Amino acid sequence: MTLSEHIHRLLTRLLDEKQVVVWYDQNGDLRDLAVGFRATNCRVVDASASVLRARREADRIFRGLNDPDDPELRSASLLIYCPRARGKQEEERCRDPFEVFAVCGAAFGDKPNETVQSLARQAMPDRTAEIDRVFEQGEPSLNMLDGLKAGMSYPLVKDCLGTDFPLEVAAQILCIPGTIEKLADAPGAVAEALRLLQAEFGYEPPSRAQKASSKLEPLAHHVLLSEFAFDLDGPLDPSLAELSIAPAEHRERIFALCDRMRRSDDTREGYIGIAQHVEAQLQVRQRYKDHLNLGKRDTFPFEERSYLDRLRPLADVGKLDEARQVIADRRQSIWSSLGERAVLWKTAERCIEFLAAIETTRPHLPAVGATVREHLRAYTDRERGLWRVDRGQRLVEQAAASCAEDDEVEPLVEVCRQRYREIAALAQSRFLKAVEQQGWPPDEIPRLTQTFDRHVAPLLRDGTKVVYLLVDSMRYEMARDLGAALEDLGAVRVEAVTGVLPAVTMIGMAALMPGADGTLRLVEKGDTLVPSVGGASLPDSKERM
Repeated sequence: MTLSEHIHRLLTRLLDEKQVVVWYDQNGDLRDLAVGFRATNCRVVDASASVLRARREADRIFRGLNDPDDPELRSASLLIYCPRARGKQEEERCRDPFEVFAVCGAAFGDKPNETVQSLARQAMPDRTAEIDRVFEQGEPSLNMLDGLKAGMSYPLVKDCLGTDFPLEVAAQILCIPGTIEKLADAPGAVAEALRLLQAEFGYEPPSRAQKASSKLEPLAHHVLLSEFAFDLDGPLDPSLAELSIAPAEHRERIFALCDRMRRSDDTREGYIGIAQHVEAQLQVRQRYKDHLNLGKRDTFPFEERSYLDRLRPLADVGKLDEARQVIADRRQSIWSSLGERAVLWKTAERCIEFLAAIETTRPHLPAVGATVREHLRAYTDRERGLWRVDRGQRLVEQAAASCAEDDEVEPLVEVCRQRYREIAALAQSRFLKAVEQQGWPPDEIPRLTQTFDRHVAPLLRDGTKVVYLLVDSMRYEMARDLGAALEDLGAVRVEAVTGVLPAVTMIGMAALMPGADGTLRLVEKGDTLVPSVGGASLPDSKERM
């Protein structure tokens, strides 16, 4: 039996036994089946649109079930459909407005043997391999699973290819070399395969085709153009609309087939080849180069490039949420994950996140007249500090360096550089003005020269082993990243300290030495100034160590 028939039978039995059933459907995949559910004197309440209205309607019906004076409802049953998972903890269930009905009656869909995959395996035990494969590839629709029902078999095709599951058959024909020849060598197998393709994907071979190859190879145009058309926002170009496209009722199967080909190792390379071939042959890129909404499914390689080009205009006008959505939609794209394309998209993502950090930080920059201490507190603020902008700039430049010879993302990188110069200049001018007026370092913030005495010396006195790392040019934002990376190893605390002037390596490193606080001096050594701590000259690493 089909999955729909199996679920209907289980629910009918449960309603006969318990009278009230709450159907929990975690992903909302079976809503159409629930809304269309029919059983003798059964009332169905759908909680998809409004939980409050559904609860009120369920209360009304439930009262009638227990009212001997209500001739309409006293012998009825109640099915409540909830498109979400049932709570696992008592606290979660107490917040569920329909839990009381599940306790009074029964719950369905909340047990391991009531998942969609498990129910499908129960309904069609002879199709378990195909069912498991479909779920490995994604979330199949109810119609697709119902299409696996026993009796829909193609024995000649199965004998040739080892399967008669439509997705597998079509994927092999399109992506596995030699498949068409296998079918051609088996009398009747090509005709049977064509019946399968027509029933499942709406494919009709060219009317004058005689050879197996001329009958089956055009399937690539049919499938890919159908997916492109179903996903496209708007009608197809008139020059393409006359070509073979699947009827709308095959939409989900076409999507599932393309997902199967793109996601599986055995068909991915084959899909890339046919998509590139069909795009070039039908000149799809040229026809849609100016189209603004190509959908979310990257059937052809040009779609990924088109969306990458779109990020710069979105960034220019500050539509960062739209840019983020474009990036999110492309994460599963076969094209954006290929080699250098993946590097370009990672760079683009870092650019958008950097621009978002500027938007978050800018309103919280210290105003003109703020104290030096206020500037430092604002810079190191955990959530809105300017350090996040510095971090974003570093990540953008690192990513840009990895694709320096590809100019596709260069315009977006230039936007980031310009915005960074703007906000850095603004923050720097205000900060330096405050230092000019109030001096450096500010009170109440630890100094770099105190680092050893505050953190290392006490542990050494207690006999504790200490690893003291001196790292040149460790910016505050880099320390934040390092701290986050070490959190799994134990407690981590990142503390900001004020540096010494002039801010050069030789002096900064000397400030980290024991006893530096109060004894760090600059002394003449020949014609050069070098740091000295406690009278000891420390011009380079050798003396410091």
